[in-house]
Amino acid sequence: GYWRKTYHGYADIVADDAHRRRLLDRISACINRCHNPKDGGYENYGGRGIEVHAEWREDRRGFLAHIAALEGWDNPKLDLDRIDVNAGYQPGNLRFITRRENCNNKRTVREMQQRIFELEARIRHLEQRAE
Repeated sequence: GYWRKTYHGYADIVADDAHRRRLLDRISACINRCHNPKDGGYENYGGRGIEVHAEWREDRRGFLAHIAALEGWDNPKLDLDRIDVNAGYQPGNLRFITRRENCNNKRTVREMQQRIFELEARIRHLEQRAE
């Protein structure tokens, strides 16, 4: 516990140390997996174009204030989740949900295959227009 980060500079936004630490750890994880190619989750986040809202990358206080305003922020049993799995960590796309709901909010093979078909159709259409 002696070397544990306490994030005292954010106490005015989230007073409780445990909540503050948990939320700031989540923020760090979001930024790392979206913007650090050395992070193990980068391929599924940053590698797909998922980003953290630019202002929030520079201002973690703003990110923390935003998620602390969401319903469920103070329940440690809930996960921070992106509503649209293909969009980034941005205003209007975040919520707190249960682990089970979070597991159900993932890309599926069927959805990815459908996107591939749609992209292939668009490519064919553009190639036909170019001829």
